[in-house]
Amino acid sequence: MVKRKRRMSWVPTHEEVIDKAFRRAKRVAMGIWTSTRGSHIYRTKKTEEQRVLTAWQVMNDKLKAITENKIDFDELHPFYRDLITAKIDVRRATTCYRRIEWAASKILEIRKETIRKIRRSRMKEEIIRARREFYGRSSSILRDISDCFQLLRDLRQILEDLPTIDPEREVVIVAGYPNVGKSTLLRKLTKSNPKVSPYPFTTKKIQVGVTEDGIQVIDSPGLLYREKKNWIEKQAVAALRHLKGVIVYVFDPT
Repeated sequence: MVKRKRRMSWVPTHEEVIDKAFRRAKRVAMGIWTSTRGSHIYRTKKTEEQRVLTAWQVMNDKLKAITENKIDFDELHPFYRDLITAKIDVRRATTCYRRIEWAASKILEIRKETIRKIRRSRMKEEIIRARREFYGRSSSILRDISDCFQLLRDLRQILEDLPTIDPEREVVIVAGYPNVGKSTLLRKLTKSNPKVSPYPFTTKKIQVGVTEDGIQVIDSPGLLYREKKNWIEKQAVAALRHLKGVIVYVFDPT
């Protein structure tokens, strides 16, 4: 089990993948055309074949980088898993990893088909058409999974924003209703400067401070007495449910 929070590498948008693939392919194609000797049709074949191979390589590298760095939610500490689940559908994220793997496999299949077409072609128009078809079909596949690119970009930001806590060490959890002074207590105990917002939920996310003795003190978002919790309250529930230590319940008797 992973004790600490995970990090993800940068996830591009589907437009960024397409743009980079085609721009690099164009640069490579210009060099191939200039350096290749032979008939016009031979040079066209070599140029367009390399353009397809280069565009595919960029797409494949980008998709592979995402899937090879995928988050295994089952390996995360339950505390971190619940924090992530409060803001994103992890089942959908897992499905997105599979969809991206499928996209990479499908684009590879189209690349092989396109190279065969180019090599069999006898006319320049056929060669150009084959390459354009590859561009169109591969772009369409990437557009079809654009929602997955965005979801995983959101997941990456969520991971970046997670509090840095050692969930295996005992902590002091400051809990209670919103706007009762929990953040003030954290500030007094740890000299930290927690960020708060206007009422009703002054603390929007878990904030952590450390005392001079090295004790982790957690300021959890306020909890209201109701069955259905919003994503802010779910963070407090995750801390109370999965972190071990002392709970300091703060209330305002006035």
